[in-house]
Amino acid sequence: MKKVISVLITLGCMFSIIISGSENVLADEGTLKEPINLMKTGDFGDYTVTDISQLEYIQKVAENENITFKEAQERVIPSSQSNQSVMMTSTAGSTIYRNVSWTQAYSRNSNYKAELSATFLIRGYGSFRQIDDYTQGSDSAAGSSQATWRESHYYPKASLPQTKVTVGVTGKFVLKRNVGGGVTVSIPGFSSSVNTSGTVTYTSSNMTIQKTYSLY
Repeated sequence: MKKVISVLITLGCMFSIIISGSENVLADEGTLKEPINLMKTGDFGDYTVTDISQLEYIQKVAENENITFKEAQERVIPSSQSNQSVMMTSTAGSTIYRNVSWTQAYSRNSNYKAELSATFLIRGYGSFRQIDDYTQGSDSAAGSSQATWRESHYYPKASLPQTKVTVGVTGKFVLKRNVGGGVTVSIPGFSSSVNTSGTVTYTSSNMTIQKTYSLY
């Protein structure tokens, strides 16, 4: 019986270490604790919130969702008025479009940064507001040493409408360089492999960017 209890305690400690380690990884990735307020525009350091036009929103949807402009337009401006959000009476100017860009550095090499862009369609009905649609995309941030950002997973999209949503993406940086004389230069935070033509591929560990956005 004592041996069984000892084994259970050991397993419990191991599980605790695993969970603690996961939390540390998330903390290293710079997750913002407080939701980003979509109703406040401006530059807030690591992120910016800006007003955009309906046309710009449609273009964002088409680009991020890999659909045609017409398909994106029909999603944003439904031809049918059966959608409850569209049927509700709203005052002129109550529909706004907001884009939020968050830049995050790779924790193992701050020379490499990725940008998460989340774009929202917000409708107001009197004093009440709601997120009726949103789209997201990500890419290497400016100045990231010519690295390519490759997405591997998106946070599941929320059921709409909502007043608060979480947006996230996981990806990694990939960098290719030609080297002469078979000499490979190491890059902190990256693993490397070389092919027969002498091209070295550097690959970072996964990085997750995950943020919550709120109207209130």
